[in-house]
Amino acid sequence: MIKALVRSGLSGWYLHVLTPGQVEAEASGALLERPNPAWSIKRLNRLFGRRGTREEVADLTTLKGLADDLRNSARSALEAE
Repeated sequence: MIKALVRSGLSGWYLHVLTPGQVEAEASGALLERPNPAWSIKRLNRLFGRRGTREEVADLTTLKGLADDLRNSARSALEAE
């Protein structure tokens, strides 16, 4: 299922939880930071769907805020070439 979701270029994972807890229904949210504006969810999914360049994969190894498992996957992909 996850592979099909990634291949579609769509995703349901847009948030990163910094502090776990309850959120009230009327609570508001705000974008505090966009550390990698050139990297949309669609672009990231396209890349992990194996449709990216070597340079894009290399960029992932240094993106601020990217999850360690995604950064490690990018490193592994570079090493496998």
